Amino acid sequence: MDKKIILTIGISIILSVILSFFLFNSMGGMKKQAYVDMITVFNEFELKIKLQKKMEDILKEKRLVIDNLKLELQAVYNDSEIIGNERFVKVREIQNEIELKSYEASQEEQKLTDQFDTQIWKQLNQYIKEFGKNQELDFMYGANGQGTILFAKEKYDLTKECISYVNNKYQGIE
Repeated sequence: MDKKIILTIGISIILSVILSFFLFNSMGGMKKQAYVDMITVFNEFELKIKLQKKMEDILKEKRLVIDNLKLELQAVYNDSEIIGNERFVKVREIQNEIELKSYEASQEEQKLTDQFDTQIWKQLNQYIKEFGKNQELDFMYGANGQGTILFAKEKYDLTKECISYVNNKYQGIE
C-alpha cells in the first residue's frame, strides 16, 4: 500500500511538472513587464513644468488686477472725504468688480488646467508607449497612487528611466 501512495504522488508530481511546462510554453514564456509611477512621471515631465509656469504667469496678471482693486477698496475705506451713501456705492462697485475678476481668474485657471493637462497627457502617452517599445516590454503598468498596483518589487520600477526618456524625447534628444 505504501508503494501505491508513493507511485501516486510520483505520478502527480510528474504530471504537474509536465502541465506547468505546457502551460508556461502556451503562454509564450515569461513576459517582460515593468511599472512606472505615473504621478511622478507627469509631475517631472518638462512640458508640464513649462506649461505650469506659463499658467502661473497668465494668472499672475489677473491676481495683480485683483490686488489693485483691493488696494483701491482700502483707499475708499480710508478716504475721509467720501461719506455716507457715496462711500457705500463706491465700496459695493469695487467689491462687485473684485468678485467678478476673482471668478474670471478661477474660470481661466480651470480652463488652462484642463487644456494643458490634455496636451501633456497626449504627448506623455505617446512617449511612454515608445518607451515601452524601446525597453522591449510585453506589459507596462502605471501606478497612480490609487491602488492600481498595490505592491511590486523595485526591480520592475522603471519610473526614473521613463522620466529621463520622456524628457529627452521632449527636448529632441532621443
